Amino acid sequence: MSPDPFFQDIPWEFITDDSGKVIGEVFLTLPDPPLRKRQLKWGTTTAKGVHQLCQ
Repeated sequence: MSPDPFFQDIPWEFITDDSGKVIGEVFLTLPDPPLRKRQLKWGTTTAKGVHQLCQ
């Protein structure tokens, strides 16, 4: 069976019992994108730096 292209880039963790047999699978949460990318995505970038916005 070929891997499903929709799920092949998702980081999975395999759950095993004490004997090493796989008893489950869960997908790991992806890390948050860098702050700059989040600002661009939401349209919140300004000429001020991040430190000036937080004050």
